[in-house]
Amino acid sequence: MAKTAGGNPVIGTVVCSDIECTEQATVHQVASGTRKGQLYLRCPECGCDQRKAKSLQKHIRTQADFREGFEHLAESGTGTENEDIPENENEDIQEDESAEQPRGKHGLLAVAGVAVVSVVGLALGLGGKK
Repeated sequence: MAKTAGGNPVIGTVVCSDIECTEQATVHQVASGTRKGQLYLRCPECGCDQRKAKSLQKHIRTQADFREGFEHLAESGTGTENEDIPENENEDIQEDESAEQPRGKHGLLAVAGVAVVSVVGLALGLGGKK
């Protein structure tokens, strides 16, 4: 079975998930890790699409032409949820990572602002008592 650079075999084909692209993308399944069992696409024009959004997973499962031995991954398109996809994984990876960690100088500015307010508050509080 043909494998990609990532090592996961091609298990089917489907029209690319990009609205403006009409290329046939290959379908692959994550073999290990926290996303094990999820499907992703490799389009010759657009590249790799590993979004874990339920809408993309459903698109692949209902529209893909799966190779022999992988037909069990297909959905009939009746709207049933697939058991392989955890309930809390309906957003893209990039959104998850950015939500976990504050980035850039905005965090530093917030800390500096709190420090200034604290110093001013202490100065006013100490100066008012006699």
